[in-house]
Amino acid sequence: MHHCLVYLSSSTDLLSQDELARLLHKSQRNNQASGISGLLVCCEGSIIQVLEGNEDKVKALYQLISRDPRHKRLIKLYDQPVEERLFTNWPMAYKTGSAKSFGCVDELLFSYQKASLSKENERVLMLVRCFYESNMRLGFAK
Repeated sequence: MHHCLVYLSSSTDLLSQDELARLLHKSQRNNQASGISGLLVCCEGSIIQVLEGNEDKVKALYQLISRDPRHKRLIKLYDQPVEERLFTNWPMAYKTGSAKSFGCVDELLFSYQKASLSKENERVLMLVRCFYESNMRLGFAK
């Protein structure tokens, strides 16, 4: 049994592409060493992140993230055991969107529409989908 935690947050400042790349590289390396997989989607300072893996390690990572001064207003959306991971081979998949381009998440969501998912993973994907659709309505996509 695995554990999945999904949260929303806002970045305190918009990070440059170089800062995001460094953060992502470090996160991927650390997550791989800890057996954590997941997804990070950023759009104009709004963030949704999915963390999957051993419950203790996922919760410890969330506590570390919650103390990171680059985040504010963390809202935990999902914190439950799951039978299988959605992002098994991704130490941290990363998608970013801006006012000009956010269609990369559309591809990700479409790839899972045809898959047979557990109820837990359907809920997790629904949260990511809601984040995406909310940003679409706000005009941050395409």
